[in-house]
Amino acid sequence: LVLFVPMFGTVVAMPVLVREYSSSTRLYCFLLAAWISVMFGSNWFMVILTEPGYLASYRGSDVDRTLQGEYSLDLGDGQTLLYAPRYCNHCGVFKPPRARHCSTVRRCVLRMDHYCPFTGQCIGLYNHGHFILMYVFAFTGLLYSLVLCCLSPREPMNEPFWNGVGHSFNMIGPGFGGFAMSIAVRLMISAGFEVAILAICSAVALVAVSFCGCPQLWFAIRNLTTLEHMFSMQEYVQIKPKTYCPVGIQFYKRSIFDNIRGVLGTNWPLRLVVPGLPASGLGDGKSYQPSLDGVKALKEWIRKIDEDGYEPSQQQLPLPEVPGSATHV
Repeated sequence: LVLFVPMFGTVVAMPVLVREYSSSTRLYCFLLAAWISVMFGSNWFMVILTEPGYLASYRGSDVDRTLQGEYSLDLGDGQTLLYAPRYCNHCGVFKPPRARHCSTVRRCVLRMDHYCPFTGQCIGLYNHGHFILMYVFAFTGLLYSLVLCCLSPREPMNEPFWNGVGHSFNMIGPGFGGFAMSIAVRLMISAGFEVAILAICSAVALVAVSFCGCPQLWFAIRNLTTLEHMFSMQEYVQIKPKTYCPVGIQFYKRSIFDNIRGVLGTNWPLRLVVPGLPASGLGDGKSYQPSLDGVKALKEWIRKIDEDGYEPSQQQLPLPEVPGSATHV
């Protein structure tokens, strides 16, 4: 089902779509369709085959429970703070920043985004880039398919295509379904059965891909995971002894270029042209650079406490439970 549109479009419908083009144009259309299909399919397979970044489990280890489990946060000027410890009772490990426990695979995942039933895989640090590229090339391929379908009709009996759609619409009935069926009927008459099937499948797939993929692309350019969007304020930074500041939803948001590089890796230009290329330069997934606004906010809290004698309330800066009895998040 996933590969039906690219395979059907390239093998079956493409010869009909470009039959009246020149030989060189037909070749270019075939090569572009094949390349988009390979890029989409390879990244889809790599999402499934690439380990998202599982944390090792240490069930039953008393030694690890006695560790502080505090990961450091570099503010960029030699000043370092510590994250509040987050202990996973299921895996027996302290979770690094942005890591979550996946209840489906029963493992803790580095920078977990979500569990995707479409691929049957957790989306985490090391396969998130493949997941985003899968949607990028799905959008590209479906739009390319629809453009070729719209350019393919050859008007029978000198009747304009959209006039024929209007006539079919009057016969089939009102509503969006009637309009879509009218276009399909006219495509079938004007361009052939193959083009009509491809146009219908591409339009339906584009709706589904837009519904699922647009939020993912938006989160990626904002350096935000799906779980961070849904469940904000799950992490805290120790700004003073026993004083913790919650990490907000925009804490890791940087420039769009830096955010994309954080998902696709430092070799992101190559990943746009080489099928299934793994990311490089993602790091160990246990430390992340905060945004300038996030650093500024933390320093402002520290200044208020140091200079103004400000004492935050329990509601503003809640204290996490001590390691060993920490609640699973």
